[in-house]
Order: sequence, then C-alpha cells, then structure tokens
Amino acid sequence: MLSFRNIVFIAVILITSICFAGPELKYGMGWSPKIGVEYPSEYAYFPESETLYDEFSPELSILWDFGSISIGPRMAFLTARENFTGGNYNSMTTWLFGGEFIYNFEMNETGEWLFPIILSTSFADIKYTHKSALANVDFDGTGWSIGFMLGVERFWENRLSLGFILGGRMLKTELSNPNWDIPPKIAGSSWRFEVFGRWRP
Repeated sequence: MLSFRNIVFIAVILITSICFAGPELKYGMGWSPKIGVEYPSEYAYFPESETLYDEFSPELSILWDFGSISIGPRMAFLTARENFTGGNYNSMTTWLFGGEFIYNFEMNETGEWLFPIILSTSFADIKYTHKSALANVDFDGTGWSIGFMLGVERFWENRLSLGFILGGRMLKTELSNPNWDIPPKIAGSSWRFEVFGRWRP
C-alpha cells in the first residue's frame, strides 16, 4: 500500500515530467493480413480451424514528447470478419487500452526524418461472434496485447508528420460463454502494418 508521502512524490515527478515535455497526438490506421481461429473438435458443426482476414485497427495515442522519446496512453479498436466454410459468419471486435513508448531516432541533422521504434502494451476487451444455420454464439473475453514496430516518419516544421511502420503483435486471449464449455481460440500473433501521423501543437 502506497503511503501519502509516496503518492505525493510520484505526483510531483509526473507533473514535473509533463511540464518539461511537449504534448503530442498520434493517430493511425493499422492492418493485419490474417488471424487464425481454432474450434474444438467436440463441436462437429463448427470448422476445426479457419482464418479471419484483413483486421483493421484505427488507433489514437496521447503522448508527451521528451525529444528522443515519446510516451503516453494508447487506445485502439480492432475489427475483422469473414464467412467461413459453409457460409458461417464470424467476426471479432476488440478494444485495446494501454500505453505506448516511441524512441525517435533522428535520421538527419535537422530532425525531419525519423526512424521510430515503437513498443506498446495493452489490455484487450474482446467480443467474438459465430453465426451459422445451427447456432448464433457470442463469446466475450479479455487478453493482453504486446506490439513491437519500426519504420520511417517524415516531419514538417516539427509539427505534423506522416509515417509507415511494420512489426509484430502478440495477442493473448481468454474467451468464454456460459453455455459453451470450450470456446474457440484466437491466434492473435501476427504481422502488422500501420500508416500513422503525429501532431504537435
């Protein structure tokens, strides 16, 4: 349990850090080519394994820019859907809430071109839906997401940027439904691509 003295000390450190940093808004659209889904063999009318294609994810981060690093909270929304074998409709939506750390490696002396190295970690709130002629089932769950990405970014007047990054993401999930003993498993680890921008007021 933190004492009042420790809480005040942490608050002073945070406020001081924010005062010496500039605010920064990062926004982007991510894409993953595919997500694997495995169903238990006990459900004979479910396919044993299938793939969700084209996961899209709009993302938003509010960062504090310390020059060589930027850090702050991050939010993203992931969505993917596909008609599996036999016309079964499957979809997944996920909210991610967490943090993001960016190392702003400058590629030239003026700082217009950056080589961003990005590490993110997030809590995931997941909903997975399976619809077929025999069953309409919703699975809810939670998980954790860890991502590592790098790429290239161009700044104009140190205020507005446009960049492209790629990397990998590991998504660990736990799904459940009170009427189903064995839920599907989501293979969320995949390559990711993202077009993003940053705005510094």
